[in-house]
Order: sequence, then C-alpha cells, then structure tokens
Amino acid sequence: MINIIVCSLMITHYTFTYLKYISEFNFKDAKTIVNVVHSSLVFIACILYINELITLNTMMIHFNTIIGFFIFDIYYILHYNIKNELLIKSIHHSLSIVGIIAILYDNTNSIITVKLYLTEIINLPAEVRFVCVRYNYNKYNIKNISLFIIYLLFLFSRILYPINDLVFVYYNKPLFFSICFMGIYVVWCYWFFIVINYKLYKKLKSYYQTNYILK
Repeated sequence: MINIIVCSLMITHYTFTYLKYISEFNFKDAKTIVNVVHSSLVFIACILYINELITLNTMMIHFNTIIGFFIFDIYYILHYNIKNELLIKSIHHSLSIVGIIAILYDNTNSIITVKLYLTEIINLPAEVRFVCVRYNYNKYNIKNISLFIIYLLFLFSRILYPINDLVFVYYNKPLFFSICFMGIYVVWCYWFFIVINYKLYKKLKSYYQTNYILK
C-alpha cells in the first residue's frame, strides 16, 4: 500500500513538473492535465468495479494511487500559496482517505465508497471551464455549457444520489464512519450551495444587467 502511494505521488509530481516546463503550458495547465487523467482513471475503475469487471484488490490499487494524488494536490496548494483552497481541500481529501480506510476495516463499505468516488467525473467539465476562463475562450458558448453540466452533475451525483447511502451508513455503520460520510456530504453541500450557486447567481445577474437594465 505504502509503495503504491509513494509511486503514485512521484509519478504525479514528475508528470506535473515535466508538463510545467513545456513552453506552451503554465503550471495551471499542467495541473489541469494531471487532474483530468486522474479523474478519468478513477471514474473508469469505479465503473468497472461496480459492474464486477475488476476485483476489490484491483480497485484498492486505484484507491492507493488516489491517495498519492491527494498528497500531491495539497503540496500544489501549499507550493503555489493558494490559500482559499487549503482548508476545504484538506478537509475533503482527509475525509476521502478515511473512506478508503473504511474498506480495509470492512469490505462491505466498498460499494458505498466507490459510488462516492464516481463523482470525480465532475472534474472533467470543471477543468474544461477553468481552461476556458484562463484563456478567455468561449467559442460555442462552451463556458456556460460546462457550468451547466457541472451544476447538473453536482446536483444529482453529490447532493441527491448519496442521500440513501447517507441514511444507510447512519443506521448501520459505526459512528466514526457516519461522521465521516456526513463530513464529506457537508463539504459537497458547501461547494454546491455556496460556491457553484454563487457563481451561477453572478452570471445570471450580469446577464440580466447587460440585457435588460443597460439597454
């Protein structure tokens, strides 16, 4: 387990470092590429496990690589002094690692944890939007389309869909895991209701002012 985590951390770090020093990429672009690859691999592995196409041991290898990515992500935030992300990302990653440890404690937690990690798919449209914002690119209205996809995916996969599992964990699992599940759900609610909805509100307000008040 430790060897896989360390290898994942080193591969992620050196991939990021290589991409960062390619002339056409800056460090944010390199981070986007690393994040997209990570999220895609995690999502695919979760789909395969849920459909019984890979074993739990294989899934655990993927989960251990995720821990390596989480460590890299915290390093990235600290190295580039992204203070507004440090607290919420630290909480999120810590609770996510607890979910992986929960599988080691009790294999019956595996499906619940895997379903939570399916939500990594949200990072794909999120990174598309980040790139568009960085380069002020909005051909085919791609920024707004990406935001719409993020909103729907987040609402259904991280707010509505986990409710049944949250109730199940609360009534059937030890208090520690109930608190951790509630913790990650609260983080997701914060991102959705405070961060995403605030951005959506600002866009709608700007659209209204531009098209109705300023005319």
